[in-house]
Amino acid sequence: MSTALEAHVFSSGALHDALRDKRLLVLDYDGTLAHLDIDWQAVRKDLSTTAAEFNFISTFRPLWPEMARFRATKGSGPLGVLLQVLSSHERRGLERQRPRQEMVEVVRSTLDRRSPQLAVFSSNLHATVSQGLARLGLAQISQIVGADDVDRWKPDPQGLIRLVRRTRVAPEDALFVGDSEGDERAATLAGVDFMWA
Repeated sequence: MSTALEAHVFSSGALHDALRDKRLLVLDYDGTLAHLDIDWQAVRKDLSTTAAEFNFISTFRPLWPEMARFRATKGSGPLGVLLQVLSSHERRGLERQRPRQEMVEVVRSTLDRRSPQLAVFSSNLHATVSQGLARLGLAQISQIVGADDVDRWKPDPQGLIRLVRRTRVAPEDALFVGDSEGDERAATLAGVDFMWA
């Protein structure tokens, strides 16, 4: 059974304490490690315009449930077209990302100690996360599950469960740090402890 740890305001000390008996630290990306400068209104407009070419009308609010509805009615091929639209916006947002420096420092110190293992579970695309980690000096983190790596998106725990299995860690030995209710819900459903970023 997972728990949401009481540290609702992130501090490096609270995170270090929470990691004492953990073998895996999973992090969200946007809002947790860095803030991507993405114009979500423009994203939704471009997604709506592109989806209309497939005779699908949506405002893409909320984003991922509408992406799931699009895939269910139009298929995975057309979904790839929408993911390309999203990718172009994420690339621009990555150019202007703002690191959450205290979090980045904690992650660097964890990398230096080589324990626990580190992974990222994000609603951003895999390439965005990989490139963002490199820009933060965290390219050593290779265990990534992005939105284009799963069939079901947050708050579904599919990606988190995949990371736990891939790293051969029991759910109770993992901690997920994120910045949204969807992150917290995914952790609960996966049986992984959660901490707010």
